[in-house]
Amino acid sequence: MHIIITGFGLYGSCEYNSSSLAVNRLRQIWNKTYTDACTGIKLHTIENVPVTYKAVDQCVNSIWKENPDLVIHVGMDASVTMPILETLSYNNGYDKPDMDGAYCGNNGCVNIHGEPILYCNMNLSKAYSKLVDSHIACSISMIQGGFYVAIYTTNHWNIHLIELFSYMSHVQLECLLKILLFHFYR
Repeated sequence: MHIIITGFGLYGSCEYNSSSLAVNRLRQIWNKTYTDACTGIKLHTIENVPVTYKAVDQCVNSIWKENPDLVIHVGMDASVTMPILETLSYNNGYDKPDMDGAYCGNNGCVNIHGEPILYCNMNLSKAYSKLVDSHIACSISMIQGGFYVAIYTTNHWNIHLIELFSYMSHVQLECLLKILLFHFYR
Protein backbone atom coordinates (compact mmCIF):
# COMPACT_ATOMS: atom_id res chain seq x y z
CA MET A 1 0.00 0.00 0.00
CA HIS A 2 1.28 3.45 -0.94
CA ILE A 3 0.11 6.30 1.33
CA ILE A 4 0.83 9.99 0.86
CA ILE A 5 0.27 12.52 3.65
CA THR A 6 0.41 16.25 2.88
CA GLY A 7 0.55 19.47 4.90
CA PHE A 8 0.46 23.13 3.89
CA GLY A 9 2.85 26.05 4.12
CA LEU A 10 2.29 29.51 5.52
CA TYR A 11 -0.82 31.55 4.90
CA GLY A 12 -2.35 34.75 6.19
CA SER A 13 -0.75 36.07 9.34
CA CYS A 14 0.21 32.62 10.66
CA GLU A 15 3.85 32.30 11.71
CA TYR A 16 3.78 28.57 10.98
CA ASN A 17 1.33 26.01 9.69
CA SER A 18 0.69 23.26 12.20
CA SER A 19 -0.40 20.90 9.41
CA SER A 20 3.16 20.65 8.09
CA LEU A 21 4.54 20.40 11.62
CA ALA A 22 2.19 17.49 12.28
CA VAL A 23 3.13 15.78 9.00
CA ASN A 24 6.82 16.21 9.87
CA ARG A 25 6.27 14.69 13.31
CA LEU A 26 4.29 11.80 11.84
CA ARG A 27 7.19 11.14 9.45
CA GLN A 28 9.67 11.20 12.37
CA ILE A 29 7.53 8.72 14.31
CA TRP A 30 7.27 6.46 11.26
CA ASN A 31 11.04 6.55 10.66
CA LYS A 32 11.80 5.68 14.30
CA THR A 33 9.19 2.97 14.70
CA TYR A 34 8.41 1.36 11.36
CA THR A 35 9.94 0.47 8.05
CA ASP A 36 8.15 0.29 4.75
CA ALA A 37 9.40 -3.28 4.28
CA CYS A 38 8.06 -4.65 7.58
CA THR A 39 4.64 -2.98 7.30
CA GLY A 40 3.96 -3.38 3.60
CA ILE A 41 3.16 0.34 3.58
CA LYS A 42 5.16 2.87 1.61
CA LEU A 43 4.72 6.20 3.38
CA HIS A 44 5.49 9.42 1.52
CA THR A 45 5.03 12.81 3.17
CA ILE A 46 4.85 16.20 1.50
CA GLU A 47 5.25 19.23 3.74
CA ASN A 48 4.74 22.92 3.12
CA VAL A 49 2.57 22.71 0.02
CA PRO A 50 2.24 26.39 -0.94
CA VAL A 51 -1.22 27.78 -0.27
CA THR A 52 -1.88 28.69 -3.91
CA TYR A 53 -4.23 27.17 -6.46
CA LYS A 54 -1.37 26.81 -8.95
CA ALA A 55 0.88 24.97 -6.46
CA VAL A 56 -1.98 22.69 -5.42
CA ASP A 57 -2.70 21.82 -9.06
CA GLN A 58 0.98 20.98 -9.58
CA CYS A 59 1.13 18.96 -6.35
CA VAL A 60 -2.00 17.01 -7.27
CA ASN A 61 -0.63 16.18 -10.70
CA SER A 62 2.66 14.91 -9.24
CA ILE A 63 0.84 12.84 -6.60
CA TRP A 64 -1.38 11.14 -9.19
CA LYS A 65 1.75 10.13 -11.12
CA GLU A 66 2.77 8.10 -8.05
CA ASN A 67 -0.50 6.13 -8.13
CA PRO A 68 -1.12 6.14 -4.35
CA ASP A 69 -3.68 3.93 -2.62
CA LEU A 70 -4.53 6.62 -0.09
CA VAL A 71 -3.87 10.35 0.25
CA ILE A 72 -4.44 12.05 3.59
CA HIS A 73 -4.40 15.81 3.61
CA VAL A 74 -3.66 17.37 6.99
CA GLY A 75 -5.08 20.88 7.25
CA MET A 76 -5.00 23.63 9.85
CA ASP A 77 -7.78 25.58 11.51
CA ALA A 78 -6.68 27.59 14.52
CA SER A 79 -10.25 27.79 15.81
CA VAL A 80 -10.71 24.10 16.60
CA THR A 81 -9.24 22.12 19.48
CA MET A 82 -9.25 18.53 18.21
CA PRO A 83 -8.72 16.61 14.98
CA ILE A 84 -11.70 16.73 12.61
CA LEU A 85 -12.33 14.00 10.06
CA GLU A 86 -13.97 15.71 7.08
CA THR A 87 -16.54 13.60 5.20
CA LEU A 88 -17.13 15.80 2.16
CA SER A 89 -15.82 18.50 -0.11
CA TYR A 90 -17.64 20.87 -2.48
CA ASN A 91 -16.69 21.29 -6.11
CA ASN A 92 -17.48 25.00 -6.27
CA GLY A 93 -17.44 28.14 -4.15
CA TYR A 94 -13.69 28.75 -4.19
CA ASP A 95 -13.89 32.53 -4.46
CA LYS A 96 -11.19 33.54 -1.97
CA PRO A 97 -7.74 34.60 -3.19
CA ASP A 98 -4.76 32.40 -2.43
CA MET A 99 -1.42 33.54 -0.96
CA ASP A 100 -0.40 34.97 -4.35
CA GLY A 101 -3.67 36.91 -4.62
CA ALA A 102 -4.81 34.62 -7.44
CA TYR A 103 -8.30 33.17 -7.70
CA CYS A 104 -9.47 29.71 -8.64
CA GLY A 105 -10.28 29.42 -12.34
CA ASN A 106 -13.54 28.08 -13.72
CA ASN A 107 -15.62 30.58 -11.72
CA GLY A 108 -14.48 29.08 -8.43
CA CYS A 109 -15.06 25.49 -9.48
CA VAL A 110 -12.45 22.75 -9.06
CA ASN A 111 -13.74 20.61 -11.91
CA ILE A 112 -16.41 22.00 -14.21
CA HIS A 113 -17.51 18.45 -15.08
CA GLY A 114 -17.30 17.13 -11.52
CA GLU A 115 -19.97 16.27 -9.00
CA PRO A 116 -21.18 19.18 -6.85
CA ILE A 117 -20.20 17.36 -3.65
CA LEU A 118 -17.54 14.70 -3.20
CA TYR A 119 -18.04 12.32 -0.31
CA CYS A 120 -15.23 10.43 1.36
CA ASN A 121 -15.44 6.77 0.39
CA MET A 122 -13.61 5.63 3.51
CA ASN A 123 -15.18 4.46 6.73
CA LEU A 124 -14.47 7.53 8.84
CA SER A 125 -16.91 6.33 11.51
CA LYS A 126 -14.65 3.33 12.06
CA ALA A 127 -11.59 5.57 12.28
CA TYR A 128 -13.44 7.88 14.67
CA SER A 129 -14.39 4.96 16.93
CA LYS A 130 -10.83 3.66 17.00
CA LEU A 131 -9.49 7.12 17.84
CA VAL A 132 -12.01 7.59 20.65
CA ASP A 133 -11.28 4.08 21.97
CA SER A 134 -7.61 5.13 22.03
CA HIS A 135 -8.51 8.21 24.10
CA ILE A 136 -7.91 10.69 21.29
CA ALA A 137 -10.58 13.35 21.21
CA CYS A 138 -11.77 14.00 17.67
CA SER A 139 -14.90 14.68 15.67
CA ILE A 140 -16.45 13.90 12.32
CA SER A 141 -17.66 16.80 10.21
CA MET A 142 -20.61 16.52 7.85
CA ILE A 143 -20.09 20.14 6.76
CA GLN A 144 -17.10 21.27 4.75
CA GLY A 145 -14.79 23.48 6.78
CA GLY A 146 -14.64 26.36 4.29
CA PHE A 147 -13.76 27.35 0.76
CA TYR A 148 -10.03 27.70 1.09
CA VAL A 149 -7.13 26.24 -0.83
CA ALA A 150 -6.88 23.30 1.61
CA ILE A 151 -10.42 22.18 0.83
CA TYR A 152 -9.80 22.85 -2.87
CA THR A 153 -7.02 20.26 -2.57
CA THR A 154 -9.30 17.58 -1.14
CA ASN A 155 -11.84 18.10 -3.91
CA HIS A 156 -9.08 17.56 -6.46
CA TRP A 157 -8.25 14.22 -4.88
CA ASN A 158 -11.67 12.98 -3.79
CA ILE A 159 -10.20 12.20 -0.39
CA HIS A 160 -10.79 13.42 3.10
CA LEU A 161 -9.29 16.22 5.09
CA ILE A 162 -8.02 15.78 8.60
CA GLU A 163 -7.53 18.87 10.69
CA LEU A 164 -4.59 18.00 12.91
CA PHE A 165 -2.66 20.18 15.28
CA SER A 166 0.92 20.33 16.41
CA TYR A 167 -0.08 20.43 20.09
CA MET A 168 -0.85 16.71 19.99
CA SER A 169 1.59 14.71 22.07
CA HIS A 170 4.05 12.23 20.58
CA VAL A 171 1.95 9.37 21.98
CA GLN A 172 -1.26 10.78 20.49
CA LEU A 173 0.38 11.29 17.10
CA GLU A 174 1.78 7.76 17.11
CA CYS A 175 -1.61 6.33 18.03
CA LEU A 176 -3.29 8.41 15.33
CA LEU A 177 -0.71 7.26 12.80
CA LYS A 178 -1.25 3.59 13.66
CA ILE A 179 -5.00 3.92 13.39
CA LEU A 180 -4.91 5.82 10.13
CA LEU A 181 -2.34 3.64 8.45
CA PHE A 182 -3.20 0.18 9.70
CA HIS A 183 -6.94 0.15 10.31
CA PHE A 184 -8.66 2.08 7.53
CA TYR A 185 -8.79 -0.86 5.15
CA ARG A 186 -8.89 -3.75 7.60
